[in-house]
Amino acid sequence: MLHRFRQCVVTDWHTHKYCFWGILLLILTIIPTVFYYLNYPRPEISVDTPTYLRVANRLLTQPYLLVDISRLPGYPLLIVLTYGVAGKNNLMAVSIVQAILFVLTTLEIYVLAILLFKRTWIALLIGLLVGTNLVILSYVKPIMSEGLAMWELTTLALAVVYFIRTT
Repeated sequence: MLHRFRQCVVTDWHTHKYCFWGILLLILTIIPTVFYYLNYPRPEISVDTPTYLRVANRLLTQPYLLVDISRLPGYPLLIVLTYGVAGKNNLMAVSIVQAILFVLTTLEIYVLAILLFKRTWIALLIGLLVGTNLVILSYVKPIMSEGLAMWELTTLALAVVYFIRTT
């Protein structure tokens, strides 16, 4: 059964061509991300952070009130889920979750480039442009919704391109 699944994945997705470069991109994205977080070990606070934390704390105490006048519930829900796993008020865990979303975004951009250009080397170069870009990473690290928004937008673009290609 496992052999049949593996054979199906290899023939359908051409993983013999794409997986090696995807794993290389994953490693080359994780390395600068880890070094960036090691050089700036504290969670970064912005002007919007207190309102996100206020909404997240309200969601912890009153989970039936998802709507807030100042913030949409998406990012505060991510904070609440992170608090549930790593402990309440653990802002570094929230920042690490955003780093994971950054790495996932880079891999999704790699897959998106493969679907669009059908060339592994182009997809790898586009993925490296995103995955090693410290300016983008500096926008992802603060306790703000940019990391989640970037991941959601990339996932949506990937879903649309995949849907268009399969219909």
